[in-house]
Amino acid sequence: MNDYEIDISELGPVPLAVLRAALAHAQQNPEKHSHVLPLKDFYKLAGLSTDVSLASFLAALGQARKASVCLPDDEAQTWISDYVFGRTAVTPARFEFVINANARDAVIFPIPLSVIRAGIANDH
Repeated sequence: MNDYEIDISELGPVPLAVLRAALAHAQQNPEKHSHVLPLKDFYKLAGLSTDVSLASFLAALGQARKASVCLPDDEAQTWISDYVFGRTAVTPARFEFVINANARDAVIFPIPLSVIRAGIANDH
């Protein structure tokens, strides 16, 4: 049985902090589909300074939203993936997000997708 994996190799420190904090919150609240937090509380959860502007947060979130949760299956020669984040909504006061159910318990790995894909292609 394969485990879902999340590629974080191309995320900088702030987008990675946003992704990890959202995943941690979703893991701690698995009964919730949509997560709503005051923005200042999410900043604290992510370890972000309150000096981080809304524009900087939105840029970091945009990068974090590019992260995929993947299920590589070498035997079947398939690569199944979806984005970690479903929907997001940000206001100056709150942050609302949905995390893909497969991402909640995924393994986070730092290997670039291009390297993994090349390895799968070379093995078959």
